[in-house]
Parts: sequence; structure tokens; C-alpha cells
Amino acid sequence: MIAKLRCYCYGLLLLGGVLVSPNSGAATTKPQVVNDVIAQQLTAGKLVALGDVHGSPSIVQQLMGFLADPEHWQQVDDIAVEFGNSRYQALADSYIVDGAALELSQVRPIWRDTLYFMAWQYDVYEQLVLQLRHWNQTRTHKVRLVLAEPALDWSSLTAEGWQQQVAAREQGYQQIITQQVLQPKRRGILLFGTFHMMKQPIIMQDGTSFSSLVTLLRQQQAAEIYTIWPRMAGDNVIAQADAPYLLPLANSVLGQQPFSDITRRVSAAESTLLRDVADGYLFLASTERKAPYSQAALSELAWHQELLRRAAVVGQRSGQQIERWVSQHAPAAAQ
Repeated sequence: MIAKLRCYCYGLLLLGGVLVSPNSGAATTKPQVVNDVIAQQLTAGKLVALGDVHGSPSIVQQLMGFLADPEHWQQVDDIAVEFGNSRYQALADSYIVDGAALELSQVRPIWRDTLYFMAWQYDVYEQLVLQLRHWNQTRTHKVRLVLAEPALDWSSLTAEGWQQQVAAREQGYQQIITQQVLQPKRRGILLFGTFHMMKQPIIMQDGTSFSSLVTLLRQQQAAEIYTIWPRMAGDNVIAQADAPYLLPLANSVLGQQPFSDITRRVSAAESTLLRDVADGYLFLASTERKAPYSQAALSELAWHQELLRRAAVVGQRSGQQIERWVSQHAPAAAQ
């Protein structure tokens, strides 16, 4: 891996902000402004798949920065998210689009009653919901939050049921996005964990072939999707300009790198190139996963008790992680 990375670093020159390959003798791709690229792709009629980094606020903040511009807001109809249980779609529409006078505590089941609820305890997700609600009440055009996780009920969910939901979730995401976004011909941004955004099947580290949400949408719906892969801690990629910026991959030297050089989560035998997995590589200013938790996640004793109940459902490894988190963040009243 070190040898591969060394070759990659030596194979790049930065001339006037342009990435070039000394072997090709021609300029490849310039770093671009992230929001400009998103706007261009939406204008071209594509869905934009924005890979999230759980535990980092950077991607959601990038999305909110894009939507803050009224012109960009006008380009979007739906934000389809991994962090929402579709059982609560009517609640999300009522609160976020219509501005119903509800307490945030009444809305939190949207992201708390999900398969991977621990990933959504960060304050940035609550802020996205609140900001979308605010913009919808102060702007004429309305943008929905499409909850893409198939409906589930935690009050009756068993360990077997949880495993079944996990196994079928990519197909579930695909079906809901097809029904809610593609078939009505709505303009959308997909906000999912990055590994749900790969454009074609990939052999993972355990040797299994994985078809992500974006792969399924492209295969089954012939959807046109522009996929953005964010730089994460551990990615063997060196920035060539001040971040954040986006590097289109189709004609770049970086895009020609084997995907297995970029991340250790895929098999070393995987020969797919990065440009075949994503369309743009987002260089973040920080790859640290230090997003603050929401105050409610930290302080609500009833929620911590529910977490411990669920720990027995999700399996030993995940259950132990939940128990450790609760122990570390136990409300003062419970100590």
C-alpha cells in the first residue's frame, strides 16, 4: 500500500492549480467549487448522491451551505436521507414542509426509530431538520425530507426482524427513492453513508459482492446520478489545493487509481477504478469525526433506557457498543 501511494504522489504535479500527469503531457482536471458542481448536475437533470461521513459534521454542513443560497434551493425538490424511518413520512411533511406546531421531541422518532439509530445522535442532523423547516416557512418553494428507510416499528422489532431489515435495506432504499423521487420526476439530493453511493458492485474486504443504493438505482431505474465521494480519515489521497473543493474524477489522475488503493474496506483484489465508483472526490477541510451529540441524546434518561433495551436486539457486537456509549454518556440524574 505504501509503495502504491508513493507512486501516486510522485505521479502528480501541481502546475498553476491544474493536476497533470507527467506521462500524458496534458492537463486533466482542475479543483472546482463544490456547490457549483452540485448546481450544475441538478441543472443537467441528475440526482446528486452526496456521501455522508457518520460522526463528522462536514457533509451535512456542506449541504446546508448549498441550500442556504435561494437560487440553489429552487433547484431541489427532495432531500432523500438514510437517517429517516419512512413510517414517519407524514410527520416529516407536516413538521418540515407545513410547519406544524410540534415540539422537537415529537419529531425525533424520525431518526431515532431507525436501524442504525446510533449514527444519527449528532446535533448536525437535528439542525438540518430545523433549518429545512425554517426555510420552508420563509420561502415559496418547498423542499421535502424523504425518509428512505423502509418502515419499521421498534416496539415490536425482534433480533431476527432487525437482521432481515439490515439485509434488505439497499433494495428498500431503492424502492422508496424510486416511488418518491424518480417516478414523480422530482429533483433530488441523496444523503447517505458514502458506501451506499458506489456506482457499481464492489468486492468488499470480506470477499462478498456489494451492490449499493446507487448501483441499484442505476441498474434498475437507469437513473442519472452524480456521485460525490468525500475524503475520509485513512483515505490514501493527498490534497492538491486548499479544501474544501471537488475534483471531478473522469479525466483526473486520481480517478485512474484503483479503488482498493483509496480505502481498506474493499478487497485488495478489487480492480475497479475510483472514477468507476464515483464522479467527484470531495476534499474536506477536516476528516475528523468529532461532531457534537445533540443535547437530547446526552441528557434524556428515557432514551438511554431505550438504547439499552435495543442493545439486546441488535446483536452482541453492536449491543456492547451501545452499552459502552450509554455508560460514557449516562445522564447525571442516573449516576
